Amino acid sequence: MKNKSYFVYFLIVLALIGIALLFSRLGGVGLFEPDEGRSADIARAMVESGDFLIPRVNYIEHFHKPPLTYWAIAASLKVFGFNEAAVRFPSACAALGLVLITFLVAKNLFDRKTALVAGLILLSSPLFLFMGRLATPDIFFAFFTAGSLYGFVRVRGGLGNPLLWSIFGFFFLALAVLTKGPIGILIVFLSLLGWAYF
Repeated sequence: MKNKSYFVYFLIVLALIGIALLFSRLGGVGLFEPDEGRSADIARAMVESGDFLIPRVNYIEHFHKPPLTYWAIAASLKVFGFNEAAVRFPSACAALGLVLITFLVAKNLFDRKTALVAGLILLSSPLFLFMGRLATPDIFFAFFTAGSLYGFVRVRGGLGNPLLWSIFGFFFLALAVLTKGPIGILIVFLSLLGWAYF
């Protein structure tokens, strides 16, 4: 029971630090061009038109990337209104999710203290903090591929129901594909291959 309370304590501490670093002053600066501006414009067009199937930039169809990032930003715009913080809020959520997934993977492969250190190292990376607050597909993609790997780590380690964790892994893999395309399958497959054989 004591071990479980330490696990929850470490997880809460990490989450609170992550919230403080990732969500403070999200709307403090304007959107960076071209990437954030394009993502925000596509999401705005989806909200205004009600058409969430066809991404558009300046009313021109834009099929360069799958739509999940735009859907997340559009949902945030509908809830929080049209502002920079609303555009970046889903990215900050994905970044926080990535920190927690990092913690969970390290906890399963090593121990609680290593997991806490792994999460803190990620939160101390300036590049991660910068990318985790940008309205681009990159942080979503990192979160979903990490979530997929976590599911498969649980399966391979015999931790929990293998069917449920396989479903979890494939669900996150599908989200990664909806974020950046089939490259997500390749990254997860190569990561698992490397882990299995090296």
